[in-house]
Amino acid sequence: MGRNAIGLNTMRVFLHDLLWQQDPQSFKKRIETFLQVADKHHIKPLFVLFDSCWDTNPQLGETT
Repeated sequence: MGRNAIGLNTMRVFLHDLLWQQDPQSFKKRIETFLQVADKHHIKPLFVLFDSCWDTNPQLGETT
């Protein structure tokens, strides 16, 4: 199957505000890296900013 053979070229990306609060510079650097990779593969990201409304007690770290 070739690139975009099924016609999908958009990706929704959820960005949690805790990651921004923890380290804004690294957060921006990771987004820039992601955008470079997405562009290379002709993927158009749709960012959902500060996605913290679904969890009443969000915490950083691994999920269990």
